[in-house]
Amino acid sequence: MCMKLITIQTKKAYEDLLKNGYLIANSQYINRLKYGVPYQYIVDNMQHIENPHKAEFPLWAWVRYGGFLSPPKNKLLGFFAKDEDEIVRITFEKPDNQVLVSDYVKYHFLLTNEYLPHSFADLKKFEKQLQDANISKDDLLAYVRRDKFETYRKDKKFEEINKIIQKSHDNIFSDMGTFRQGTIWSIEKSEVKKVEIICRKDCTKKASVDYRKQYIKNLK
Repeated sequence: MCMKLITIQTKKAYEDLLKNGYLIANSQYINRLKYGVPYQYIVDNMQHIENPHKAEFPLWAWVRYGGFLSPPKNKLLGFFAKDEDEIVRITFEKPDNQVLVSDYVKYHFLLTNEYLPHSFADLKKFEKQLQDANISKDDLLAYVRRDKFETYRKDKKFEEINKIIQKSHDNIFSDMGTFRQGTIWSIEKSEVKKVEIICRKDCTKKASVDYRKQYIKNLK
């Protein structure tokens, strides 16, 4: 079985797809200090998927679920490369077993190294653990945002809490909501079904959404 996905790429990436016959993530554009830890978590969960072109990092795509396939409109401006006025929306199909599907909203907890609760009571229980261990939100954030913090805690209490947090992140792969993302190692030219050019002038900047806060609110 195949699933339908879309990915938003720069024109340069699309040109590479046409030239090489396939597209993989260009590691030189990955901000490892900012995204290295959550990206590595995804990579570790993709080891069962064949990686024919030996990509170091995955490509990100949106997975069709119900009537939803496109990313939220306020996200499109973030895809434009500096000084570029066009991006490319590529619709393609990929065998199910070559895609790691996860919940887009829940994934945001990885970006700040926050605990992903399954209920409001579960959240309160974990917050008590943080308080008892004297661990702050900044302590947690420093572990993943190494572009903002020079060091992060490595004491036993912090490592124990961090293991609990990382285990909770496994829930991004279950009980998924409306917006679902897929990570893949590559896109083959033969898998492409549709290509559309999106102009910067057609993208309206909208207020950002705090997906973590939205998720917690829905637990109450």
